[in-house]
Amino acid sequence: MKKLLLLFVCFVLIASSQTLYAQAFNFTSGQLTYNETFDGMGSTGTNYLNGWSGARYAGTGTIGPLPLVVTDGSANSGAVYNVGTTGMEERALGTLGSGSTVPRIGAFFTNSTGSSITQITLSGVMEQWRSGSTNTVTEICAFEYSTDATDLLTGTWTPVTSFDLVEKITTSTTAAALDGNLPDNQTAITASINGIVWTTGTNLWIRWSDINDLGSDGIYSIDNLIMTVSS
Repeated sequence: MKKLLLLFVCFVLIASSQTLYAQAFNFTSGQLTYNETFDGMGSTGTNYLNGWSGARYAGTGTIGPLPLVVTDGSANSGAVYNVGTTGMEERALGTLGSGSTVPRIGAFFTNSTGSSITQITLSGVMEQWRSGSTNTVTEICAFEYSTDATDLLTGTWTPVTSFDLVEKITTSTTAAALDGNLPDNQTAITASINGIVWTTGTNLWIRWSDINDLGSDGIYSIDNLIMTVSS
């Protein structure tokens, strides 16, 4: 009986681990498009969606994974945020950089199509949920991808600047919450990655890296992400 109980516990732990580290999406020959609204995080959720994570990569704090924090844009600490109007299920995933915490967000995907993927098209919406305190610097969360990374802090990365999260409310000198669901605080972004060799059976990582800008930083998030692959 004890052996059976031990085997059951081991099975549960392995299953939980596989769920925790599951990819954001597994591309197959019949499923070539990934859609993510981030609403699955919920209005009070502090768990990342499968395959997604956040990490501190610079700052005075300890380098490594970061928890997910809920805000409506009023938070002013460096962190990774589940951001949206309080109590509403419409969510986005965003970051705010500070001296102690300079964050990254991202996810990984698996190619199970049976052949190499050579093109990726991306679209999404940058939502700004907090304004910065200076109008002398345009804040940017830079987008990159990697075919050899194992997390947000390893690997060789290639930038794709057209998919950066770029500050939209650039004239403000008051750090304050914004409604990122309003069109005035949003920017549609698109990108095409051509000539990539993403071999079948391997993973691809994407990430956005914030920086600690002058003054109090804004919150910049990704929403309504669509990723389509082809060979």
